[in-house]
Amino acid sequence: MEISKILEEFDDLYMVCDIHEGKVLEIYPPVSAVNLPCNILSIFRLKKFNMDISSLKEVENLLKNCKNNECITIQGSNGWYSLEFKTTVEGKGILHLYNLDIPLGKMNTILSQSQLDPLTNALQKNAIEIYIDSKLKDKKTTSATVFMLDIDYFKNINDNYGHLFGDKVIVGVANALQSLSGTSGKVGRIGGDEFILFVEHDLDRLGMKNIARLIRYVLDNLQIDGKPFGCTATIGISQYPKDGKTFQELYACCDKALYRGKEKGRDCHIIFDPLLHHGHIDGLETTQENSNMVNKLSTTKFIGQILKLSLADFKKNKDEIFSQISDFINLDRIVMFHRGEPKVEYTKKTEDKNVEAYKDFDFEEYRKNFVIDDMHYINDTKTWEIKNLKVYEIYKKSKTISTVQVLLFDIEENPIGFMSYEMIHSRRVWQRGELNALGILTRIINIIYNHS
Repeated sequence: MEISKILEEFDDLYMVCDIHEGKVLEIYPPVSAVNLPCNILSIFRLKKFNMDISSLKEVENLLKNCKNNECITIQGSNGWYSLEFKTTVEGKGILHLYNLDIPLGKMNTILSQSQLDPLTNALQKNAIEIYIDSKLKDKKTTSATVFMLDIDYFKNINDNYGHLFGDKVIVGVANALQSLSGTSGKVGRIGGDEFILFVEHDLDRLGMKNIARLIRYVLDNLQIDGKPFGCTATIGISQYPKDGKTFQELYACCDKALYRGKEKGRDCHIIFDPLLHHGHIDGLETTQENSNMVNKLSTTKFIGQILKLSLADFKKNKDEIFSQISDFINLDRIVMFHRGEPKVEYTKKTEDKNVEAYKDFDFEEYRKNFVIDDMHYINDTKTWEIKNLKVYEIYKKSKTISTVQVLLFDIEENPIGFMSYEMIHSRRVWQRGELNALGILTRIINIIYNHS
């Protein structure tokens, strides 16, 4: 084998040697203190390596045996070295000397990088699992808390802004969690938009709530490409040792609590409670609170009531219709934008009636956002600050924070405006059941309105 080919396999100090003569013929890279050819052992007496007597004896024994691919480890004043011998042609070979600290450092770097999520530098799921289990087995850890969070409707971010922007949001969330964790916690990315924050503290219930609130605050105040961007998350919380003694047990409890948070409308945190979160029927906990929620979200009966009122006398019952819709969906305001003119159909507070800014909508351009089921919904109008500043200013002046909008049509099915179901005092993550109900109710109102 050619020497150049062999050298490609190594990386520190290489010596082409004549074994029979005990001479070093070439050195790569060149060492200024060495005049070639020279005695092999004189290389190892150099101050640079400064090996002791016993180490030099080991080198001498290696050279006497001259076995191909043999390797010894020797200790010098600068740490441990490895010396390898490889035969090239008869009577000649290559000695490779390198400091073990260098490859071990490289190995540790590689191992560390293999544990990290390549996008966010948070720990990957298997790495955070190993880390948490190791901490729980440590007798010094008497209490710890796991926060598992899922970014609400992350698919909508990808759909509205593109996957590249979505990746930046994921990185922003990871960085925000890292800043919160400090030195007493670890952050792991366990899925596309799911994260774990592990806190090695004995937290009481208030402490857990405060950290969850901090998480929601920092997510609401992200900076993406130097501009503000807010998102929400649903958080499930479990605690060692009362909820579980391994990562998998705590993870399962977090998952149940997080599921409960999604049922409640997302953008919230739920602390695991075994009395509430064990035992599901058709995906819902068997609690009185859940039973009431299911009854409320069963929209068939309510839609029938609205249809009956609309058919009886829409003009006479219009205020009652919009009042009932607002109460059922828990809205702050309902606005009808009809042929360029906005009109407040319902508001909880009289001071929230001013929607004159809606006249600035370029409807032909804006209606391009109604891409699915003639509907457009916004969990946080601040997102429009990046997407379209003019639209954001309209919402800012009108105090609109979250909204579900459904297109209105004339008799010939031409779009002429939209109904806007709004939150102006708090942000909201809209549930699929609410979106379906508002879509159906708007179609009923649209048909009756056109024929009344």
